Amino acid sequence: MNKKAEFKNFITIMAKTFVNNFKGFDNCRSRNEEFTNDNGVKGRIIILTMDDDLGEKDDFAYTFVFPRGDHCYYVDCIEIDYCEKYVIYEIFNTIKLSEPKTIKNEIKPDLLDKVDESELYVYDHITFKKGSDKKFTGIKVKKYSNGNRRYEHSFANGFLHGKVESWGKNGEKLQVGFYNHGKVEGRFENWFLNGNLDTVTNYLYDKQNGKQEDWYKNKIKKYEIYLIKGRAEGKQEGWFENGNKKYIEHWINGRLNGTREFWFESSEKRKNEIYKMGLPISSTHWSKNGVYELKFTFDEKGELLSRELFESNKKIAFKLKDIPILLNDPHLLPGDSQIKK
Repeated sequence: MNKKAEFKNFITIMAKTFVNNFKGFDNCRSRNEEFTNDNGVKGRIIILTMDDDLGEKDDFAYTFVFPRGDHCYYVDCIEIDYCEKYVIYEIFNTIKLSEPKTIKNEIKPDLLDKVDESELYVYDHITFKKGSDKKFTGIKVKKYSNGNRRYEHSFANGFLHGKVESWGKNGEKLQVGFYNHGKVEGRFENWFLNGNLDTVTNYLYDKQNGKQEDWYKNKIKKYEIYLIKGRAEGKQEGWFENGNKKYIEHWINGRLNGTREFWFESSEKRKNEIYKMGLPISSTHWSKNGVYELKFTFDEKGELLSRELFESNKKIAFKLKDIPILLNDPHLLPGDSQIKK
């Protein structure tokens, strides 16, 4: 395969990978175009697109790929900035076709010395072994009074690097995660003492990135959300401990966009809102018994235009201070700032 064909094949592989990473998003797909960055480097830009609830197509993630050397490519992550079309904010990784990205210790874990935390100290965010000015490389350990392991944290050159683990007093696994030179990287898992999974959090360069999940102790899922560089993106869902749906909302680049729905634990509808790029368009709230219905409307700047209260589908007069009681909701959003006046 010649170099040009190899690069084209690599773009195809990367595009499919990015779409798979966001498979929880509605109608996510990709396209790629020629692109030249600010330094004059030519490559291809992979653009992820999704359809929002208003039927509009939104480009929500960009990745710039360009060749560098033989069989080696540079990938820049690009985020949307609403003042400029493309903003390259960080070199993500150098990728070789034969070498997937992994987090590696400079020394194999089984060759690292295990050192009790009492023998270490921290200066200016860097960990050292007492009696030495050399940055600590090894495994920091701590034990319970019964001798069981409490945690083991891998270090390289004074920073957390590699695997970190923690356990309960009786040996129950509580946490497994990874660091990359002091930055949280990859998948972090936490468990309840009863052995059930508590949370799964994915990180990229110290920020939550990708699918995030949380459960109740009874194994019922609490929420499933998606983040890109710490900002909400795509469909977000939550559930009550009895398994009933709690909410569904949609985000683009950290801004609410599209429908936002909430339910009471009994499955009765509690709230329905529509947003466009962070600004409210309309908001309807219901009381738990369905008798009362409160409607808010907003202008194009998100400013409140009107509020109306209905009792059994008939419009009635009301006092603002009575609304939270009538609707069993002390935290009306986005109308709570108006309610408090």
